[in-house]
Amino acid sequence: MKNYSIAKSRRLRSTPYTSRIENQGVTAYTIYNHMLLPAAFGSIEDSYEHLKKDVQIWDVAAERQVEIQGKDSATLVQLMTCRDLSKSKIGRCYYCPIIDDSGNLVNDPVVLKLAEDKWWISIADSDVIFFFIPSDLTFFNSSFPKKLISLSNETY
Repeated sequence: MKNYSIAKSRRLRSTPYTSRIENQGVTAYTIYNHMLLPAAFGSIEDSYEHLKKDVQIWDVAAERQVEIQGKDSATLVQLMTCRDLSKSKIGRCYYCPIIDDSGNLVNDPVVLKLAEDKWWISIADSDVIFFFIPSDLTFFNSSFPKKLISLSNETY
């Protein structure tokens, strides 16, 4: 496989740790949730040996949370996943695959229930925020009147 450079631009965000990572000798990046994610330090063989002998700390600032809050937020979160959240407890995390109406996997996040009406979804690499905002706003507006649910994601 041929190696290509990733050109830093305004469309790709650095993390608060990028300058320190570069000082430590990062040799490759990948893109994860529109952010630079370190992928290698030296060769694959060097990384393997280091992992076996030492501790590794990786910059995971590219992980993103989507907050869903409002009176009907639990209903919306439940509609997105095949996992039964009816007995979920405040302060607990749950693995909750997000599926579309055909049962296809959209994302496989961890969901944290912060309150009866507030959830954080720690998404894997995707623009899942767009899945939360349905294209059929007529259905959405009739099912969830304005101000009952608010979606937020500081990265968009």
